[in-house]
Amino acid sequence: MRFEAGKYDICVVGGGHAGAEAAAAAARLGFKTALFAINLDSIGNMPCNPSIGGTSKGQLVREIDALGGIMGKIADKTTLQSKMLNKTKGPAVYSLRAQIDRRHYQIEMKHYLEQCDNLDIKQAEVVDILTECGSMPDRNHADENISPAEKAHTMENISPTEKAPSAENIPGTENISQTENIPAVCGIVTANGAVYRARAVILATGTYLRGEIIIGDVTRPGGPDGLFPANYLTQRLVDLGFTVLRLKTGTPARVSRKSIDFSAMEEQAGDALPTPFSHETEELAFEERKVFLAHTTAETREVIVRNIHRSPIYNGSIHGVGPRYCPSIEDKVMRFADKERHQTFIEPMGRDTEEVYLQGLSSSLPEDVQLEFLRTIPGLENLSVMRPAYAIEYDAIDARDLRLSLESKLVSGLFFAGQINGSSGYEEAAAQGLVAGINAANLLRGREPLIIRRDEGYVGVLIDDLVTLGTREPYRMMTSRAEYRLLLRHDNADLRLTPKGYEIGLISEERYRAFLSKKKAIDDLCDWISRTTVPPAPAVNAYLESCGSARIQSGVTLKDLLKRPELNVADVFNIAGMTGAVENAAAPENSTAVEKAGSSANFAAVEDAGSSANFAAVENAAAPENSAAVENAAAPENSAAAENAASPENVFPGESADTDGARNLPARSDISSGEPLPAGLVGFFRLQQYDRIILTPRFMRDVSQEAEILVKYEGYIARQEQQIAQFKKLENMALGDDVDYNAIKTLSLEAREKLSAVKPESIGQAGRISGVTPGDVTALIVYLKMKG
Repeated sequence: MRFEAGKYDICVVGGGHAGAEAAAAAARLGFKTALFAINLDSIGNMPCNPSIGGTSKGQLVREIDALGGIMGKIADKTTLQSKMLNKTKGPAVYSLRAQIDRRHYQIEMKHYLEQCDNLDIKQAEVVDILTECGSMPDRNHADENISPAEKAHTMENISPTEKAPSAENIPGTENISQTENIPAVCGIVTANGAVYRARAVILATGTYLRGEIIIGDVTRPGGPDGLFPANYLTQRLVDLGFTVLRLKTGTPARVSRKSIDFSAMEEQAGDALPTPFSHETEELAFEERKVFLAHTTAETREVIVRNIHRSPIYNGSIHGVGPRYCPSIEDKVMRFADKERHQTFIEPMGRDTEEVYLQGLSSSLPEDVQLEFLRTIPGLENLSVMRPAYAIEYDAIDARDLRLSLESKLVSGLFFAGQINGSSGYEEAAAQGLVAGINAANLLRGREPLIIRRDEGYVGVLIDDLVTLGTREPYRMMTSRAEYRLLLRHDNADLRLTPKGYEIGLISEERYRAFLSKKKAIDDLCDWISRTTVPPAPAVNAYLESCGSARIQSGVTLKDLLKRPELNVADVFNIAGMTGAVENAAAPENSTAVEKAGSSANFAAVEDAGSSANFAAVENAAAPENSAAVENAAAPENSAAAENAASPENVFPGESADTDGARNLPARSDISSGEPLPAGLVGFFRLQQYDRIILTPRFMRDVSQEAEILVKYEGYIARQEQQIAQFKKLENMALGDDVDYNAIKTLSLEAREKLSAVKPESIGQAGRISGVTPGDVTALIVYLKMKG
C-alpha cells in the first residue's frame, strides 16, 4: 500500500560517491533534497580499493574540488599515504593518489551530508520512478515551507531573461526539452510504499541493481560488501524505454596483517611532501601507513591455470562484461601468458584495523583456490584471509540515452550518475554525481546546464565519452583518453574550473578571492622570469655546471634558463640571488647581491613594493635603457659595477673565492620535495605584497610550480591551444533534437542511423560518434548553413 511521505525538489537514489556529490551539490544550491540509500552505512563506502586518485583519477578529484565538490576535502582528512604518480614523466600525466582510511572516509562523508542544510537522508530501497505526461517536470508541488531564498530558484520566479536561451544558440540547452512530448519525472516510491514527490530525480545506484555476488560456483543476490541488492528498479527503467546492460567488476581478498611476512616484500614510501587533493587544504598532517610491493610466482600461475575451469569468467557462469583495464588475476594469467609474474601492492585498509588489501589480485575463483594461489606469493605463505575476493554483476544503462548534462532524453528531469552509466571507479562516479546535482538544480532554476567540454576537464572527457560513444564494458578514465591532457593537468584544475564553480554557487567568496590572488601571482612570476636578465658571472656559470647545464657567454633571461630541462624554478632563483636580481628590483642602490638574497628579513622594500611604480625590478627589466642597474647586469663588460658584482669575491662576501666562482654555491633543491624555498623566491612573493593570509608555503610552491610548467612547456601549450580553437568552432555549432538525419541524403546510411540514435548536441559531438566520417561532418555543416 502506498502513502504520501513527503515532497522534495530533488531526490537522489544511492549514497555512494556519485550520490553523495549529487545530494550535497543540490542541497548547497538551496534545493530541498532527499538522499536514499539501501543501508545508511553504505554512504561514502569504499567497497573496492582503499584509495582515492591514481592515473587520471587524481585529476578528476582535483577538478571535483575546483568546481566545489567534496571528495577531495574528505580524502585529505582521511589520508594514510600520499604519492604523486608518473613523476619521471611529464606534467601532463602527473597524477595524485592517496591511500585512504576507508571507514574514516565513510564516517566523515556521512557526517558531512548529515550536517548539510536542505538535505534529508533516508534508509530505503527505491523500487519505482513516478512520471507524468508533458515535457517539463511539475513545478507546483514543492514543500510549502520552502524559504523565500529557495523559492527564488523555482521557474515561476525566474525572469524571462534569466531563463535558458534557445537550444538553437547554445549547445546543450536542449536539457529543458520543449520539442518532445516526453514524460516528466514527478517522484519515487520505496519498497515500503512511501511516495516522495520530486521535481527532479538523480539515479546513482552504483553496483546494486540486480546485484549478484560470484565466488567460484557460488552465486547469490547481493550488493557490495555483503549489503542487499536493489532488485526491482531495473524493470521500471526498461518500461521507460532505457537500454539495460549487464556489467561485472570484482575485488581482491582482504587479509590479516599479522599473517604477512613483510620482510619478503619491498616497502613503497609516500612523498616526503604530500600534495593535498583540495585547493583549500594548506598541508596534510597524518601518520603515514606503509605500503609494500610483492609479486606472483611461477607457482601462482600453475595453481591458477590448473583451476581455470573453475573460474566463473572462463566456464560461462559470469555473463556481465568486466573491466578491460582492471582485469582479475586469472584473466591476467591467461591473457598475458608471456609474463612470468604480476605485481601486487599490500595496502592498509585503515588506521584502526589489521585488515589489508591486495591491490592487483581481484578474483572470482573459488575460495579454496584463492587461498592456494595467494600462499604461493613470497611473504603470504601463512596468509589468513578475512574476506575472500568476489565478482559482482549488476545492471547499468546505455549512457547514449543521456544528454551531456546527464539528464535523460527519455524522461525529463531524470538524471543518471556513476556506475549506472557504465563507468567504474569512485572518482568517475563522484565527478558525474557533482555534474548531475548541479544540472538538476540548474533545470529547476531554468538555467542552461553545466557542460564541461573536453578541452576544459577530464570531467568533460569522461561524460562525453560515455554519452557520445557509450560503453559495453566498465569505463575507466585514463590520461590517454584526453587529447588535450597537457592543458588538463592536476596542478591547474582550479585555474580551469574554479570560475565555473564560483558562478554556479559552490565556491565561496573567500575561496574565490584567494583563487584570483593565486592567478595574479602566477602571471606576475611568469612575467618577471621572462623579463629578468642575469649576466655570465663566474658564480652563475659555476652553478650551471654543477647542475649539468651549459655555461652562458652573455646575459640571458631567467626564462631562457628555466626552459633548460636540467634546471628548475629553485635553480633560477638561486641564480637570481647571486646577481641581486630579486632584491635589486626593490632597492638596487642599497643592495649587495647575496647579503639580501640570503635572508628574507633583509627585504626592506616589502612595505612599498606593492605597486609596479615602486617595484623597480619590473620597471628596470621592462626598460633596460632607463636603468643603470639592469644595463650593468645585462652588459657586464661595459660596467664597473657589474664587473664587481660578477667577481666571486664580491658575490660571496667574507669568503675566499677560487678563480671560477665555484666555492660556496647554493645547494640545489626541488620545491616539490619539501625542501626549504630559496630565499629569493620567498623575497619575490613578499615584494609583491600579496595578501599575507594567503602567502603560505603551499601558495608559493603551487604558484612556482605552475609558472615553471608554463615556461618550460610554452611552445607545446601554444600548439595545443591552437588545436582547441579549432575544436571549439565545431563544439559551438549546435544541433537540435528536431534534426531529421534520415532526410539529409548526403549523410551515409550508417551516419544517419548513429546520429538518429545519439542525437548529438553539436557538430563536434557528432564527429566523435563511431561510424560518422569527416565527410558526414562536412555534410552536417552544409546542412546547418543551408538551414540558416
